[in-house]
Amino acid sequence: FGTELGLTAQVVEAVSGDRVIGLMQRALESLAQALEEAPEMPLRSLDVLPQDERELVLETWNRTEAAYPSDRCIHQLFEEQVRRDPTATALVFEDQTLTYGELNEQANRLAHRLIGLGVKPDDRVGLCVERSMVMVVGLLGVLKAGGAYVPLDSAYPRERLGWLVGDADPRLLLVDKPGRTALGEALIGREVIALDGAQGADEIHLDTNPEVLGLTPRHLAYVIYTSGSTGKPKGVMVEHGGLAEHILASVHKYRITSGDRVLQFASTNFDPSIEQAFSALITGAALVIRPNELWSPDKLSAEIVRNSINVANITPSYFHPDLTKCLRLLIVGGDAFSVSKLKSIDSDCIVLNAYGPTETTVTATTFDLSSGPLKAVPEGSYVSIGKPISSKKVYILDAGLEPVPIGVAGELYIGGGGVARGYLNRPELTAERFVADPYSGDPQARLYRTGDLVRWAADGNLEFLGRLDEQVKIRGYRIEPGEVAARLVEHALVREAVVIAREDTPGDKRIVAYVVAKDEAKSDAGGELAAVLRAHLSATLPEYMVPAAYVTLEALPLTPNGKLDRRALPAPDEEAYARGLYEAPQGEVETILAGIWQELLGVEQVGRQDSFFELGGHSLLAVRLVNRIQQTFGAKLALTALFVAPSLTGVAAAVEEQLVGSGSDHLPSIARVDRSGALLPSYAQERLWFLSQLEGGSAAYHVPLALRLQGELNRPAFGRALDEVWARHETLRSMFVTQDGKAWVAFLASEHGLPLAEHDLRGEKDAKGRLAALSREEFTAPFDLERGPLIRARLFRAAESEHVLLVTQHHIVSDGWSMGILLKEVGTLYAAFSRGEESPLDELPVQYPDYAVWQRQWLSTERHARQAQYWRDTLRDAPVVLNLPTDRPRPAQQSFLGSSVPVRLDEELTRDLKRLSLRHGVTPFMVVLAAWALVLSRLSGQEDIVIGTPTANRGRREIEGLIGFFVNTLALRVDVSGEPDVAALLERVRSAALGAQDHQDLPFEQVVEIVQPPRRLEHTPVFQVLLTWQPPVEDRLALPGLTIEPARVAYEVSKFDLELELAEIGNELVGELGYATALFDRETIERHIGYLEVALRGLVAERQGLVGRTSLLSAQERELVLETWNRTEAAYPSDRCIHQLFEEQVRRDPTATALVFEDQTLTYGELNEQANRLAHRLIGLGVKPDDRVGLCVERSMVMVVGLLGVL
Repeated sequence: FGTELGLTAQVVEAVSGDRVIGLMQRALESLAQALEEAPEMPLRSLDVLPQDERELVLETWNRTEAAYPSDRCIHQLFEEQVRRDPTATALVFEDQTLTYGELNEQANRLAHRLIGLGVKPDDRVGLCVERSMVMVVGLLGVLKAGGAYVPLDSAYPRERLGWLVGDADPRLLLVDKPGRTALGEALIGREVIALDGAQGADEIHLDTNPEVLGLTPRHLAYVIYTSGSTGKPKGVMVEHGGLAEHILASVHKYRITSGDRVLQFASTNFDPSIEQAFSALITGAALVIRPNELWSPDKLSAEIVRNSINVANITPSYFHPDLTKCLRLLIVGGDAFSVSKLKSIDSDCIVLNAYGPTETTVTATTFDLSSGPLKAVPEGSYVSIGKPISSKKVYILDAGLEPVPIGVAGELYIGGGGVARGYLNRPELTAERFVADPYSGDPQARLYRTGDLVRWAADGNLEFLGRLDEQVKIRGYRIEPGEVAARLVEHALVREAVVIAREDTPGDKRIVAYVVAKDEAKSDAGGELAAVLRAHLSATLPEYMVPAAYVTLEALPLTPNGKLDRRALPAPDEEAYARGLYEAPQGEVETILAGIWQELLGVEQVGRQDSFFELGGHSLLAVRLVNRIQQTFGAKLALTALFVAPSLTGVAAAVEEQLVGSGSDHLPSIARVDRSGALLPSYAQERLWFLSQLEGGSAAYHVPLALRLQGELNRPAFGRALDEVWARHETLRSMFVTQDGKAWVAFLASEHGLPLAEHDLRGEKDAKGRLAALSREEFTAPFDLERGPLIRARLFRAAESEHVLLVTQHHIVSDGWSMGILLKEVGTLYAAFSRGEESPLDELPVQYPDYAVWQRQWLSTERHARQAQYWRDTLRDAPVVLNLPTDRPRPAQQSFLGSSVPVRLDEELTRDLKRLSLRHGVTPFMVVLAAWALVLSRLSGQEDIVIGTPTANRGRREIEGLIGFFVNTLALRVDVSGEPDVAALLERVRSAALGAQDHQDLPFEQVVEIVQPPRRLEHTPVFQVLLTWQPPVEDRLALPGLTIEPARVAYEVSKFDLELELAEIGNELVGELGYATALFDRETIERHIGYLEVALRGLVAERQGLVGRTSLLSAQERELVLETWNRTEAAYPSDRCIHQLFEEQVRRDPTATALVFEDQTLTYGELNEQANRLAHRLIGLGVKPDDRVGLCVERSMVMVVGLLGVL
C-alpha cells in the first residue's frame, strides 16, 4: 500500500486472528530490521514476540522474589525451632515419639562423632537405613557435621548399590542391619557406623549443637541419584543455600504451622522426602513417618485418620478422593496427574499438583486444583502444573534460548533459588543441562534444562505436554507419545492410556498403546477394542502417529515410588501387531497402488499401513514407483512424498491430492520421431561430445565390463545374441557427425552386426599377464565418435572351458543401468538361440533418439524453469573446490589417471547402518552420505560440502528397458556447520538428497550452465568427489550351462579426485574408493577408508553429543599420533629451578667464560656474584615468589645479570 506493506491472514476459527496478525507483524518487522542491520544474524535469533508478551512471560509471570534468609543452613533453621519449643513432638513412628529436644540431642551426638572421624564440609556420607526415627537422626547428624548425605535404598539390587557407593565415594557409611546386609561387598574398605547397634551414636556424650568451621550455604547438603538416559544414575548435588531457600518457600506456600501433622511418605532416595521432613521440622509440626510396609491407597487413608495427619504429599497413583475428606492439604507430585482422579472431589481440602525435577530442589511449580471447576476438562487429560513458587523462575524457550509465544510448545527451563550445583562426576552432562541464565542480572545465575515439553496457558499456568526425550522419530516423523495418549483417553471406553515406542526387534521401532479400559469395555481386551481405538485415532491423527499395536491392561504398572514403570510394560504379541497393522486396501487408488507395490517389491500382500521402505523399497525402486504412478494415474508425485508418508494409505492420499489439483505440469509421453531428418543428441551426449573435441579420446568416459565364463560356450548363439542387441538398440549404433560446429546423430546399419574379436590365449606362456595387458589396452583404446561403433566386444579363450568376455562402451551411448539391460537381454537371447528358437523379446516402444528429442522439448516448459531455479538457489555461493590435503600439488590439467582401493563394511556395521536409517526415516545411502560428508569436512576444514552422485534418471516407464546415456549427476550440498547431532545431520542430508531427487530431470550439463562456476582445467566443476550407490543387482548375465563371475581387471581411470562406490552384496556393503593418482598415494586413501568406517560407527551408535566432535582416528592411528610419535620422556631433575642449575655450573667451573659482549667478558663466578647482589637487593625490596619484575634494558651483560637476578 504505497510505501507500506499490508498483511492479510486467514486463520481457523479456533485461533485468535489478532494474535496471529500480531506475531506475524512482529516477525516481519524483526526480519526487515535484521536484513538491514545484521544480515548475518541466524534466523533463530530473531525476536518474534511482541514486547508486551515478552515482558509477560519473562517478567510478570516470574515475579517470585521473596526475602528469605540466605546465611543459614537447613539444620540451623531446625535448631532455631528446637530453641523455640524443645518439648513439642517432632517425630512419630508407629508407637514411638521423639520431642524436638530429644531429636536434636541424638543428631548432635552423631554429628560430633562424624566430626571426630574427619567429616568436613562437602564430604559425602552414605545413609542406608530403613524408614525409622534413626533415618531422620542420620540425615540431621550428617548435615550438622557439615557433610552431605547420600541416601541409599536397601531395597535396591546389590549391584546397583555397589555402583552408587563407588560413584559417590562417601567418606563413611551410616547403616542399620538391613542396610549392612544390602550393601554387602560395597562396605569393604570403608568406614561404617551402625546407627541401630551398641556402637551407635549414643556412645558419644556431646549433645550440644556443633560448630563446623568454614561451613557456608554454598556447601553440599545432599546428593540424590536419579535415573540417567545412558543407564547410569546421575548424582544431583544440592547445596545448603538452595535447600534452605526452597524449604522456606514451601512452608510459605503450604502454610505449615506447629499445629500440623505432616506425613513423611517418600523414601529418602526420592527428593520429596526432604520437603516432607524439613517443612515440618523447621516449623514445629509433627512428622509422622510411614513404616516400611507398602501401603495400598485404602491403607493410606486409614493410617492418615489413625495418626490425625492433616498434610500429605503423595504420588498420583496413591490418590483417592476419600483422602481429601480428612486432610487440610494434599500435595500430589512426582508424575502426571489425570483429571479423571479429581472429578469426585467434594471437600474443603486444598489439593495442589506439584511439579519439579530433583535438579531444582523438589518443587518448582504448583497448581491449586481446588480453585476452579474441572468439569469441562476432558476426562483422562492431565492437569496443569501451575505457576512458579517463591524464588523460582520458569521459562519456556526454543533451541536458541529465546522465549516462545503463549500457547506454543517449548522446553521448560527453571532458574532462581534451588538450582543444584550439578551432577557428581559428570562435568560434561552438567555443562549440557545447567546453562547460564540470559534473563538474570546475576552473572552466576544458571538455568536447568528440564527436557520437559510445556506451554504457557493464557492465564500464566504451565501445561505439561510430555518429555522431549520421550519424543520419538519413526520413518522420519517426530512423534509425541503423550499427544497420542491424550487422544486415547478422550474415548469413552478408555480409563487410562500410555503410549511408547518399542524396538523389540532391532531396527524395527513401532508405536504401542497400553490401555486400561473402563469396566464396560473389559469384556473385549482384543481385536474389537483395538479396531475401535484405531478408528478413533485415525479420525484425528495422521497415520504415522497411529499405534501399530494395542495392549489392554488391568492396571498400569508402577514403581515403588508410585511412578509409571515403563520397563514393566509387556511386549505386544504378534497377534496384537497383526490386529494393529494389516488392513486390506480400500478404494480404487489404494487397490491399484497395492498391485504396483506387489510387482515392484515382489511381495504377495500389501496392507493399508504397510511402509514402502519396510517392505524392501529403496531409492531406485522409489523412482520407479513414482514413474508407475504417473503412468497409471497421470499424477506427478514428488519423491519426498514417499518419505513423508510411506504407507499405502499415505501414498494413496498424496496421489489423490495430486489428482484433485492436477494442472498442466505433467510431461507428455515420449513418442517416436521421424528418422528422415537430422537428429540432435541429448544434452548429456552433447556435453561428452564437446569434451571429446576439447580433450581428445579419453578413457575417463568408457564403461568397461569383464566377465569370466566357465563351461561350454555356444559361440554361434552368443554371437547372434550380441548382434540382436546391437540391432535392437539404435543408440549402440550411433555416430556423432560434426557439422557447422555442432554434433548430429547418425546410425550404422544394423545388418552388419557387432564385431566380436576373439583371442586364443591357451598357447601363451604367461596367459594371465597377456590377458591383463590386452584388457588394459582394450579398456583404454579411444573411440572414434564420428565413425563408430561405440561399443566393442572381445572374447578371450583362457582354457578349454573358460572364456573371458570384455565389453567396452563409450559413456555417450550407455550407462550402468544400460549394462544391466545388455546383460539381461544377451542372456535371454542366448538361451532362446541355443534352443533353436527366435527372439522372445518384445519390440521396444521408443528408442534413445526419441528420448533426446522429447528432452529438448520439455526443457522449454515452465517445469524446466522451476527446476533451474531450484539448482540456482541450491548451489548459490557453493565452494568452487573441496580443498582436500593431497600428497602432491594439483596439476594444471586433470590427467584422469587413477586407481582404487577396496572398501568392505562388515555385516554387523551394514546391519546397524540399516537400522539407523529405519529409525530416522532415511535410506542407507543417506547415512553413508552423511558419514562421507563428515570425513571430507574434517579433512578439508570446510563445512560446506558438495558431493556428486549419479542417478539412473529412468523416471519414465517407456525408457526403463532402453540402453542409452540416461544417467544424470546430482550435486548434493551438505551443510555440516553448527555441530549438529546425528538426528540433525541426517535430517539435513535427507533434505538435500530428496530435494535433488525431486529436481533430477534437469541435466547436469544444464545445471553447470545455470550456476556458471569458475571453469578450471585442473578440477571438475561444482564437485570433485563422487558417491555412487549401486542398488541390489537385479540383472546379471545368466547363460545356460555356464558359470559366470566378474573378472578382476585393472581399470586405472578416475574422473574425479575421489570416487566412492558401494553396493550391497550379500549382507555387506562392498565397493571401492577410486582416486586420482596425480593427487593421492594409496596409503592416504586407505586412511580415508578407515575414517569413513569410524564415522559410520559413530553415527550408528548415536552417541550423545555432537557428531562433529567425534574423533575419526582408529585406535592404532590415535595411539600413533598421541603416544608413539610423542615418546619424548627423559629423566630430567624436576626439583630445581633454572637459576639453581646455573649455580651448579658456577660451582663446577667458576673461571670459565660465561658472557662475551663486544670486547668485554665475564666469568661464571663474576656473573653469579653480580646476579646475587641484584637478587639480594630485590629481596630486600619485598620481591617474593610469583611477583612480576619488569626488565627494560638493551642487549648487554647487564641484561643477563638482570634476568638472573630476578630469577
